Amino acid sequence: MTNEERPLVAAARGQAEAYLTELRAFMAESVAAGTTPEPEANAMLAYAELSLSDVTSSEQVSNTSSGLKQRWPDSEPLRTFLLSQVIGLALGSYIEENYDELSTKLRRTVNEEKEEAVSMDVISDDTVTPVFLFDLFDAAFMKPEFRDERTCVRIIDDSQPLNVRKNSDDTLVYFSVGYSCRESATLADKLLYVNLVNDSLKLVRASVMNDGGIWFDAYVNVDGGVTRKNLVLCTKRIASAIRAALSKDEKDLIE
Repeated sequence: MTNEERPLVAAARGQAEAYLTELRAFMAESVAAGTTPEPEANAMLAYAELSLSDVTSSEQVSNTSSGLKQRWPDSEPLRTFLLSQVIGLALGSYIEENYDELSTKLRRTVNEEKEEAVSMDVISDDTVTPVFLFDLFDAAFMKPEFRDERTCVRIIDDSQPLNVRKNSDDTLVYFSVGYSCRESATLADKLLYVNLVNDSLKLVRASVMNDGGIWFDAYVNVDGGVTRKNLVLCTKRIASAIRAALSKDEKDLIE
């Protein structure tokens, strides 16, 4: 076998293997549906496997289809399978011959749809309600749950929980999460920790709560409108910043 022949033979063998895989699946469904007797299906498969046992060219796949059709001319399921193969080959050849043009058109269409969706997807601040936030985060796979009589939505982004709420009388979306501290943690250590977080991370704010726990919060202003995508990305950045803040707890103050 020459170097020029190797890729052609490899392609033919791949085509034959795909053909046999599809034929096996098709016949299994046909037997299960009762449209082809199992002995007949087994005979068809045996013939195809023998014909394609040593493939060197794609013509052998076509010859196998012709042989099946000649031996079982009255099999309606077989005719359906062979027709699907013809359509698939024709479509594959068309796509291969016109790949560059089709690919360019597809990219252009997708980009135009994305630009149109983004431009039309601006939401006003009065649209951002707990129900809206729940649906938004549910679509983003953040596992939302209603809390505090449906005034707050609790989400999880990459294992980081976060509470999100927005009051109807302002334009700020409020993000927060609190953690309890070990009993042995001193107030001085907690203050040093929150100061470290506030100095190094500007996106979130850390503070010591009255009960001795650590509180993280952040705000996003949606005055003038915001896109769904930007609101999700802001939420993810805030969750990421809180994870970064937690990683700075070198004295293990937080339980």
